[in-house]
Amino acid sequence: MSDHRTDPFDLDSFFEAEKKDTSEPSAEFLANVLADATLVQNQLGSANKAPKTSVGFWRTLNVVLGGWPTFAGLATATIAGVWIGVSPPQGLDTLTDSVLGNSFDYSDYLPSFDSVLTEG
Repeated sequence: MSDHRTDPFDLDSFFEAEKKDTSEPSAEFLANVLADATLVQNQLGSANKAPKTSVGFWRTLNVVLGGWPTFAGLATATIAGVWIGVSPPQGLDTLTDSVLGNSFDYSDYLPSFDSVLTEG
């Protein structure tokens, strides 16, 4: 058996010393351990009997986004985007014509959008 100072991973000497030690824990120590275990079991038993509340989707989304101010800002931006998309301001057509040229048509950039514009 090698000396534990030369090999830090040689634990045999420590295990041999522990096998020779036959001391038992005191009765007071064991009583304290059992009292603590009983207390923890009683606390866990009462916690398991409490009704579980599930966190809803909107509450989780509210926490993930950072609270109601962020949620309100996103809702406002969404509504403004839908509003501008459905009823664009007059100047927007002039701006898109000057940037993209007069030949701008939705079907050039959204080929499937042309089928929405057809009547009947």
